[in-house]
Amino acid sequence: MRLNPGFAAAHVGRGDTLIRLGRLPEAVGHYEAALQLRPEYADAHFNFATALALLRRWPEAIAHYEAGLRLQPDNAMARENLARLRTLQAAEDNQK
Repeated sequence: MRLNPGFAAAHVGRGDTLIRLGRLPEAVGHYEAALQLRPEYADAHFNFATALALLRRWPEAIAHYEAGLRLQPDNAMARENLARLRTLQAAEDNQK
């Protein structure tokens, strides 16, 4: 697949595929590119948050869930994922 560098959805799709392949750092780069093109792209924020969470980069993941939820406040799945991440981060913080 040739990727149109100016098409944010293509970057998100590539990021999604790379997550499934376990290539998380590469996925992160595609989500970053998508959000540079379309900062208001809620799904890019949510999927970026997923990749960051898998990398255990909790604060960044939480920030992207929050950004996505400002754009799509009724997204119940994102709200649930955000709550789980906050719990994971709190548990990790308590172990330090």
